[in-house]
Amino acid sequence: MSAGALNSTAADMLKYASLQMDESRPYLDLCHQVHGHGEKDFKSGLAWRLTDDGISWHTGSAGAFSAWLGLCRKNKTAVFIGTNYALLKVEEPGLELLRSL
Repeated sequence: MSAGALNSTAADMLKYASLQMDESRPYLDLCHQVHGHGEKDFKSGLAWRLTDDGISWHTGSAGAFSAWLGLCRKNKTAVFIGTNYALLKVEEPGLELLRSL
């Protein structure tokens, strides 16, 4: 099982997103700063992919299940997508939805 068999709900993921945006935890800023360059349209933070327009996101998959968490720390908005359809690229609808908020 991936992630050491840890399980989370959508509510858990949104609580985690809220913690990532908590300004009283300045050490989390390091996670959302560029530490390397990834493929295509993103750079790499610490466990996060970063876009030029200020979005941090991460995708996880196990078997036929995928999860995506994206957040815009500047606007204090987050989107979580969970799916049981492995062929769906959850990044695309997630980024589109987050950018529309």
